[in-house]
Amino acid sequence: MDVLKKFVLVITILLIAPCATAQEIAQEIPRNVSPAEEETASPLDFSIIINSRVRPLTTIMENTVPYFLLSSVFKSLSPNVITVNMTDSTHAELFISEEESFNFDLKSGVIKEKEGDKTLSSDVIWKENKPYIRFDFFTRALPVILNKEVSFDATTNTFFLGKHAEIRLNYKVKATPQYAVLSLLFPAKARYRMEENKETRIVRIIINSQFRKPDANFLTLSNDYFSILDYKLEPSRTTIIMKITDKVKTVSKAFDRNFNRLRIYFYSPEFYNPLTDTLNQALPIYKPTSGTVHKVIIDPGHGGDDEGAIGPKGIMEKDITLAIAYKLATTLKERGYEVVMTRYSDVFVPLSDRTGIANTNNGDIFISIHANASTRKASGAETYYLSLKGTQTVSDTVAFENRQLNKEKKANASKKNDLLFILWDMAQTEYLKDSSLLAEQIQNAMNTLTGIRNRGVKQANLVVLRGLNMPGVLVEVAFISDPSEEARLVQDGFQQRTATAIADSIDRYKQLQEERMKPALNTPTTAGTSQ
Repeated sequence: MDVLKKFVLVITILLIAPCATAQEIAQEIPRNVSPAEEETASPLDFSIIINSRVRPLTTIMENTVPYFLLSSVFKSLSPNVITVNMTDSTHAELFISEEESFNFDLKSGVIKEKEGDKTLSSDVIWKENKPYIRFDFFTRALPVILNKEVSFDATTNTFFLGKHAEIRLNYKVKATPQYAVLSLLFPAKARYRMEENKETRIVRIIINSQFRKPDANFLTLSNDYFSILDYKLEPSRTTIIMKITDKVKTVSKAFDRNFNRLRIYFYSPEFYNPLTDTLNQALPIYKPTSGTVHKVIIDPGHGGDDEGAIGPKGIMEKDITLAIAYKLATTLKERGYEVVMTRYSDVFVPLSDRTGIANTNNGDIFISIHANASTRKASGAETYYLSLKGTQTVSDTVAFENRQLNKEKKANASKKNDLLFILWDMAQTEYLKDSSLLAEQIQNAMNTLTGIRNRGVKQANLVVLRGLNMPGVLVEVAFISDPSEEARLVQDGFQQRTATAIADSIDRYKQLQEERMKPALNTPTTAGTSQ
């Protein structure tokens, strides 16, 4: 029997057989299915949508029948739908309202109304001292308990409290001179796949869910990177057909499970760098100061879920830093530099990965771009280079820029990472003098070209600068918390002047380094002297 048909058969039996046991259901299913097919036939990402919110259900498969961890079921329903009171480890009270409640025996699976004649049952199994309830609790028992319809979409394994209506295909498009992003927004989890024909440059996005017809503007979507050719709405899937232009070097995708959002990225060949898509695990490569600059690593601060500081008008730091970074990258490339960016779109990159990207790409200098913020009245630009001690006067800025570190430590703590940071800290001490020189050039140029208040060069223990195998600085180009500077930060002209100031500073730094290296390069070496 086909794997998909087999799974649908199980669900159908559960929906129509009021008294069928798991054993009886299992007898209906041929057992000549390979373990690999079993896994394919039994997806474990079930969820229920209540008040437009997706609530996941922890799932196991028992004889190809889905069972849900009862605590995840209670969590999904509480407190807006049902209030649960565990009287002991095997008994619970389900309160629907002040007048209506049920007793639930977790051993037998019997659910009995306290002040009425409703008696229901649902198969419960115990695994590792935890109760799991069968799939049909949602389709048979819950509608009676709540006196509400509960529907199920088998294409996405999603239950709906209330009648399941077709979902509108919602989307957003963002196009810049360097890349474009098409975001497809789902109200629930959905399986998908992307097919790309590099010869015809046709991309198909197949989503295993049916949507309502999108608005009329969907077929008119077109930019320098892609256009929508057509879409197909079928009973069990939706297909979007796109044509990508010659400007696109790489198409990639990412699914944000926090927001059930599928993003398709279209990168131009000039700005795509595959090394930024991988986590660097390499030890630092020690190299002597070359005295010149060929490759610049640009780090647009924040990104993705890390919005950075937000101005009075709602402008986000992550958007400003990326815009300035692109302008700086373009300016530097026009001047003959090689450029690598730590992020090319609105994605989250951990602080330690930014350092790893820089070291893996063997950059000559590292520029991290940020916009400052303060709860007090403050304005101007300042540039930082590394100090393990730092200064007391910059503690607020340091705390803000380093605040993501604790989350990363919890998620990625390991002795290996600690060793990497120790080694990279040792490497960075070799570049403090050069970092100071670079910071001075940037601060002077920022004051001259942007006309913004000069707050000077400062040292701080900023995590993004630790472990760099090259000179590195962090530039706070202005205060996004100041209304007047927030207004300037969104201006294309100010962004370009900032990028030009930093590029001019790199030119000057490179010139000074090469002048410093000339005596050593021009000094002849001799085997000996004659008298």
